[in-house]
Order: sequence, then C-alpha cells, then structure tokens
Amino acid sequence: MYSRCSHCNAWQSVTVAQLRLGRGLLVCSSCAEHFDALASLCDEAEANIEIFDSALDGLLSMSRAKTSGGVWKTALVLGFSILFLQIWYFEGKKLLTQPNLRGFLSEVCDHFHCQLPLYKNPASCIVLQSDLHSGSDGGMRLSAAIINKSPWPQAYPALKMILLDLNGQALAQRVFSPYEYAHADVLPVDEAEEISMTIVPPGGVKIGGYTIALL
Repeated sequence: MYSRCSHCNAWQSVTVAQLRLGRGLLVCSSCAEHFDALASLCDEAEANIEIFDSALDGLLSMSRAKTSGGVWKTALVLGFSILFLQIWYFEGKKLLTQPNLRGFLSEVCDHFHCQLPLYKNPASCIVLQSDLHSGSDGGMRLSAAIINKSPWPQAYPALKMILLDLNGQALAQRVFSPYEYAHADVLPVDEAEEISMTIVPPGGVKIGGYTIALL
C-alpha cells in the first residue's frame, strides 16, 4: 500500500503493521513530518496513477512556458521587422547614400546574393569644367565634364541649367534627365565623363551667361 504525505506530497510505501503501530500516523521519509497515512491510503496502481498525473502537470507547465517564450520571441522579431520596414519606407533612399551603411548593406547583399539599387548621391558629383558656345545649327552647344567622387559607381544625376541675360538675370531654366545628356547608365568612380548637348535659347535675346547644377 501507499500513502502521500500531506506536507510535501511525497508518496511512500506503508504496511499494515506500521499503520497499526502508529494508529494511522506515520513519519514522512522525505520531510520527517507526521501525517495521517489513512487520509490518502491507496494500493500500488492508484499511487502510480497519481504520480503520473503529477509528472504530466509538470510537463504541461514546461510546455506552456516554452510556448509562451516562443510567442514572445516571434512577436519581438515581427515588431523589429515592422519597424525596419517603416524606416526603410520613409528613409530608405537617404540611408542608402550614407557611406558606412552602404558598405554594410553591400556586404550583406553579397552574402545573400542580392543587389542594392544603384547608388545615387548628386552631392558627390563635381562639375570639373563647362562651356557654352554657339553651334553650327544656330543653337548653342553645352560641353562639360563631371566626375564621381563617391566610393561606388552611381547613377548619373539630373542636370539643371539656367540661362542668364546680360544683366545676370535668369532668362530660362530647365532640368535635363540623365537620359537626355548621358551616354551610359552608370557613372564610374573617379573618372571624368564628358557630356555634350544642344541648347535652344529663347529667341530674340542675347545670352550673357549660364549656371549648371547637378541634382
């Protein structure tokens, strides 16, 4: 027969002689406390069932703890993913122009065999020289050379041109896309690229000067 201690819930075997001697009171072999053995007296089969149920409760508690931990980890990863996507959506283009971050993202993409969008930072492009002169067709010809001083090849910038009168006042302006003046898609690093295009000035006015800027 078996009985369970009311203090520590430990099961222990008991005999009829022990019950008679102590008139149902026994000393727990686990915690050394006196307990009423008759209150939880059962045979071996019932004791095994009780022990199994107790172990099962422990396993269920561990399972719930692991599940809870897994849910928190998933929620944490999901939260950081959403935050990253929001930052990328609103600040992605600006972040890609930061040299340190661009270098890190390039290494990550190399590892995962992906490709970043073409680098674009007009501030790292410089106009080395430019000239505006009359062309043979009656228009004007703009010649210039630009260089990419960034660490990476990048897309050609847009070119903004303002024509000035003899007093230095703006007569007309226009923004040319790379497709209108560039002969390639990528501007190499530290290589001067020459550009040339025809400009049609407003009729009846004399051109006193011009300015160009890269956008």
